[in-house]
Amino acid sequence: PHLTPEQRKMIEDAGFGGLLKISCPTLPSGFCGWRLRRFDTDYCELVIKGRGRIPVTSDSVHRVLGIPNSGGDVKYCLDEDAIAFMFDKFGVSGRYSPTIKGIENSLKHMKSADEHFLRTFMVLVISGFLCPTTCLRISPRCFPALVDIGSIRELNWCKFVVEQLRKSISAYGRKNSVPGCLFYLVVSTLCISRLERKKHLSSLI
Repeated sequence: PHLTPEQRKMIEDAGFGGLLKISCPTLPSGFCGWRLRRFDTDYCELVIKGRGRIPVTSDSVHRVLGIPNSGGDVKYCLDEDAIAFMFDKFGVSGRYSPTIKGIENSLKHMKSADEHFLRTFMVLVISGFLCPTTCLRISPRCFPALVDIGSIRELNWCKFVVEQLRKSISAYGRKNSVPGCLFYLVVSTLCISRLERKKHLSSLI
């Protein structure tokens, strides 16, 4: 609600307009845990006993989130040059990244629609939604993909979401949390269930 029309258009032009349509303040933790325990990391599928398998693919992520689904790989790693570049852009003088809450507050007060706004928005999107971490600070691993902010539409963000989910769920059990887009897992399951109900109703007519 704090975004200006110009900012919304900039986000849409960058290929992330689908995220502006999401209205979901919370996720059911019990249901999320149930989905995680039924994720087959070998085949990258959600396995529902007695119902079959739901492939977790870039195409399905695109249908749910509406983010870019083609182009180069998203570089998600620690890169000293990228960290120095982004720290300079955000005015960070210490060794720690800004907090997620701090970035969120900055966005609320930002009225310009420029590269700094888009970088700030994408930093929050990655560390808070597409690949959230267990830390309260922005992950510097997202910085390399945002140095050339004008090219983010040319990266395959759907593939990135799938890869990060698969990696994080593979470690589930050894860790108590999963740094992945759980929103996608929940919504994709609900969408499949809705389609099945529609087919069932159609067969009765």
